[in-house]
Amino acid sequence: MAARVTSRWQIAASRGKGFAMQNDTRKTPARPEDRPPVRGGGVFMALGTLVGTVVGGLMGQPSIGFLAGLGGGFALHGALWYMDSRKR
Repeated sequence: MAARVTSRWQIAASRGKGFAMQNDTRKTPARPEDRPPVRGGGVFMALGTLVGTVVGGLMGQPSIGFLAGLGGGFALHGALWYMDSRKR
C-alpha cells in the first residue's frame, strides 16, 4: 500500500497539478557561486555628476559641467556593463 501523502503540494503534484512545484532536475539553475559577481557602474554616474558640477561651477558653467559629468559617468557605466555582460 502506498504511503499517505499529507502536504497540499505533494497531493497536487501526485495528481499531475502544480508541475512547477516539483523538483525538476532537468533544468538545474546556476548556483550563485558559479556565476561571476555583478559589478555596479552607477557609482560612475553619481561621481561624474558631482565632480562635473563642481568643476563646471569653478569654471562658471555648472549646468554644462553637470551634463558633461553625467554623460561621462554614463559612458563609463555603459563600458563596465558591456565588459561585464561579455563574461557570462
